[in-house]
Amino acid sequence: MSAADDRSIARRTLIVIGLVLATGVGLALVWATRRVLVWGLVAVFFAVALKPLVDRLERRVRRRALATLLVFLAAFALFAAVGALIVVPLVDEVGRFADRAPDIVREAQAGQGPLGRLLDRFHLLRYAEPGQLRRYGARLGDPTVGVVRSVAQAVAALVGHRGGAGVPDGPGGAEDRGRHAAAHRRRRGGAAAAHRA
Repeated sequence: MSAADDRSIARRTLIVIGLVLATGVGLALVWATRRVLVWGLVAVFFAVALKPLVDRLERRVRRRALATLLVFLAAFALFAAVGALIVVPLVDEVGRFADRAPDIVREAQAGQGPLGRLLDRFHLLRYAEPGQLRRYGARLGDPTVGVVRSVAQAVAALVGHRGGAGVPDGPGGAEDRGRHAAAHRRRRGGAAAAHRA
């Protein structure tokens, strides 16, 4: 091998090493700025989706800034209305289900109620024994609670939780929420004590 071949191999090796390092740095930069990038992509999506409406409205009002503002406010109101119609009742129903869950589990373990009959029909009652349910719950507990909490916080931030964004409280309103929160804290405290034991 000649010296020219050695230099060529060394140059190619340095180029490959440089490209690998540059790729690693680029990926690290994308990872570090992923939230900003995601919000940027969301903004681009809405800008592209709402552009035809802005263009049409601009012909009537003759000012692009005003047309953009009006379309943005209309889109925001639409998303808030959809959120109020879907998310708020969903959160209420999940709360009611969480309050009723212990009764449902007791009925299922006894083979009563719709879930108990279904478990009995498919010969699954052995999986509804208290020890089995605790083991399943312990496996699911922390990751599930974290995911549910994150989703609930995101929904609450976007829509506002009952009454916070002009959505009226239902029957019982704040009193029901206080009772639900107190019952939830008691259950979590009892479950945590039983889990530690």
